[in-house]
Amino acid sequence: MKQSYHFLVFFLLLSSIGEIRAEKLPLLKATSERWNVMSLTDESRIVCQSLSREQASPLVGGYRSEWFRSRPFETWKSSDEKVQGAIQSEWVVNFSGFSPEAKTAFLHAVLVWADLISSNVPIVIDAFVDDSASGAAVVSISFTGPWILSGEDVFLPAALTDHIIGYDAEPGQPDIVVAVRRDQSEFYFGLDGATPANKLDFVSIIVHELAHGLGISSSYVVGGDGKGYYGYETDPPSPDQPLPLVFDTFVCDAREIALTGDAPALSDKQSFQSGSVELAAALTSDQLYFLGPISAILSGRVVPIPLYAPRSFSWVSSVSHLDEIAFPPGGIDSLMTPGISLGESNHHPGPIAVGILAELGWTVYFEKHLPQFGVGAGVASDIVITNPYTNRTLSGDIYVFDPVGQLLDTAVLFPNLTTTAFNLEPLASVTLRGPSTGPLNTGSVKVATTLPVSGMIRFDLQGTGVAGVGHGEVADWVILPVRRSEALSTGVAIRNVGASAIDVDLSLANAGERVPNGVATRQIPANGRIAEFIQELFPAASTADFTGTLEVRARAGRFAAIGLELEVGKRFTTLPVTLVR
Repeated sequence: MKQSYHFLVFFLLLSSIGEIRAEKLPLLKATSERWNVMSLTDESRIVCQSLSREQASPLVGGYRSEWFRSRPFETWKSSDEKVQGAIQSEWVVNFSGFSPEAKTAFLHAVLVWADLISSNVPIVIDAFVDDSASGAAVVSISFTGPWILSGEDVFLPAALTDHIIGYDAEPGQPDIVVAVRRDQSEFYFGLDGATPANKLDFVSIIVHELAHGLGISSSYVVGGDGKGYYGYETDPPSPDQPLPLVFDTFVCDAREIALTGDAPALSDKQSFQSGSVELAAALTSDQLYFLGPISAILSGRVVPIPLYAPRSFSWVSSVSHLDEIAFPPGGIDSLMTPGISLGESNHHPGPIAVGILAELGWTVYFEKHLPQFGVGAGVASDIVITNPYTNRTLSGDIYVFDPVGQLLDTAVLFPNLTTTAFNLEPLASVTLRGPSTGPLNTGSVKVATTLPVSGMIRFDLQGTGVAGVGHGEVADWVILPVRRSEALSTGVAIRNVGASAIDVDLSLANAGERVPNGVATRQIPANGRIAEFIQELFPAASTADFTGTLEVRARAGRFAAIGLELEVGKRFTTLPVTLVR
């Protein structure tokens, strides 16, 4: 049985003016004297002095920026790096005490997020090694406010504040502080996800903690008096005190589930009062949900997203994580559950976590990958993108790549589109029409949009017929059914979704037994793709009359894949792939 380790997340609790009001939260009462006075730069932004190392509390942690700055450190800027791929945001990391391998792994985690969210304001992290850091790593977050967001007064993470207002409201101060424990013998610093069974994957830990720093953070607590609390107060208090964090406003209980988005959140005073036993009961009901249309679509569920809400409230875990039963280890969204096991690795926060950040106010890019297209020589392809929202306009870009990952001229292949950028009104669609005339061009397509979309390619093969090809499942390990007869064969199209080349291992099986000579390895360039039938993948294997399965597994990185089946002169169809758990 795997041993589970819980992520430790320590939040900086801030007020908007003057002194923190921690004594209003019974759980924090014993440590309220540890808080220093906050000072203002203006009416909406805090100068975060936080806690000194000597004053750090077991319940609430933080570090003086001055104490960190007095130590030797080196600064890394993403803008100084020649990074391949679509880096959407700039990050600055100030390191102290990190070994070269720890720094490389930390930056690998940073670049995961740099490719997922967009911001014109650099996101600043102070990262250091410290004896007092408990657990694997501790993250401290600066919150600002109150701000009016969607008609409600809320506190925002500092990095999100800067993104929304368009400038750094507090130059020279970090948005996120990460302290890593000094004893790192249990960490695996590799970038390949091949974490040994007795190690904790460091990249996974940092990707997880940065998600909290960007806003997946709740203020809900259950106090020693058995009552539930949320939010923070300004000084002097306003009539609407306390005020929630922006994440809090999306949290709902089971009685209020409504796909329309009209379900009141826990911070809605018409439903729950801060300082009530009713709120405490909800927080420990094992039935809390994040309610938002983007994350619901990404999860493929007909109910809001289950959050971690155990019967016994956990200060560092409850509400601020996805439910570990609904999202077990090995799943695409499992990284944002409260624990990680030895030997477990996941270098992507998952589509639900990305969707949650979009709900909070981040500009994020959602990608759909279409692993196979063909235009010319009797093959026509239509790319169809649809906006599924009734009240949201989205924008996006379409990128077409050849098999080796080089960008193709979209306007040449799809003459009805004069630019790769597009805007879609609610419930609208756009179609790129690729004619069947001219020389054959093949490859793959990436669609990057500001909201999740549906995407497909309509193939028209002369003499065979029309088939719709949906987007490929993004994974690192999949399986699909395959078969071959005299005129029919199954193949697979695999698109590398990353910014560096990946190696994928392919293996053929029949009735669960490996087929002799049924193993192969292919290297796929960044943004490249392979599309081959089983007789091409395994020329030495006996596949003349075959029914079985094909496994595709990346040694590192991730891919999007879809099965293809062709019966010459009769039909062409696609097959779904299934993620291997």
